Amino acid sequence: MKISNRTSFERCKNYRLRLLEISQKVPALHLAGAFSCLEILDSLYHNVKTKEDVIILSKGHAGIAQYVVLESLGILNQMDLDNYSTPNSKLGVHPTSDIPGIYFGTGSLGHGLNIAIGSAIVRMKMNQKVFVVISDGELQEGSTWEGILNAPALALKNLTVIIASLWVKLPKPIPIYSH
Repeated sequence: MKISNRTSFERCKNYRLRLLEISQKVPALHLAGAFSCLEILDSLYHNVKTKEDVIILSKGHAGIAQYVVLESLGILNQMDLDNYSTPNSKLGVHPTSDIPGIYFGTGSLGHGLNIAIGSAIVRMKMNQKVFVVISDGELQEGSTWEGILNAPALALKNLTVIIASLWVKLPKPIPIYSH
C-alpha cells in the first residue's frame, strides 16, 4: 500500500483502514494505542525526520502504527503487514530493532525515554535528532520520571519527547515546556 504521496489527513485515514483490516485477522492488536499516535508518526516520518535522525516508539504496544507508516514509505511491504503477528512473520506485536526502520525494540512501558536520552547524547556531536513517542500511561512509570528529571541537566537540544495521549490517564491537556 504505497500512500506516501498523499496528504497527512489522507494517509492517516488510510492507516486506520489498514489497521482495521489487519485487526480482522489478528486478535493481538492494540487499536486505541495505535490510533492515538498515527498523526504523530506520520508527521515525524514524512515531514520532520532526516535520514540520520532516530524515532523511538516507546509505547511498543502500538508498534503496528509504526509498521503501517513504514509500509507507506516502502520500507516494509504489504506482505509483511498481511502476515503481522503470525508464526512466520518478522513483525511481532512489539517492534524489534531487526525490523527495517525500527531503531530500538520496545515493549515494557517506561524504557523508551531513557534509551532516547542515551541516543541523543551520542548523536549530539553528529547534529542528529532523536524523537521519542511515549504514552500518557508511561508518565506513571518511575523510569520515565528519572528521564524527565535528568534530561534538562543534560541540555539535550536534539531530543524531542512527544506524549501520545488517549486522554484516559491524563484528565486535561499537558502544558508545553521548552527550555
